[in-house]
Amino acid sequence: MSLIGVLTEPKSKVYLKEELKKRQWEDVFFLTEDTIQNMHNVKFDIFLLGKKITTNQEVIRTIAKGTDYFILNSDIKENLVLLENLDLRIITYGYNQKSTITASSVEENKMMICLQRAIRNVEREVIEPQEIQIEIGKKANDIAVMELASLLFISAKK
Repeated sequence: MSLIGVLTEPKSKVYLKEELKKRQWEDVFFLTEDTIQNMHNVKFDIFLLGKKITTNQEVIRTIAKGTDYFILNSDIKENLVLLENLDLRIITYGYNQKSTITASSVEENKMMICLQRAIRNVEREVIEPQEIQIEIGKKANDIAVMELASLLFISAKK
């Protein structure tokens, strides 16, 4: 099992918690900018950063250095600077055309998520470029669905 840390917007957090609970994921820690200080010594296998970081930037850099996979919202340009000069395995998501994972279509009850280039998951299996459909609930927003898809692709869990 992979130890996963998530620091995202509150509206995305609600959706992610619900979806990950349905999939019986237990090793996920949802953090806030206040609680992140206490996690600087924890080695996450996967860390998802989905909100703009205004404080604790050095703590984020320290966590990133020890992380196997760092998932990052590429639409938040300020966070990209945090990771400069770090040798990381970064997976990006967002509406940016260069993102690893992006939305190819959004409808009322579903989203098509596109993996734009091959990646290796935690099992070291190659995941080829593809599209997956994710059903959207009432609590979902586009970014939260891309965050969920990123975790699904990387973790090798359903």
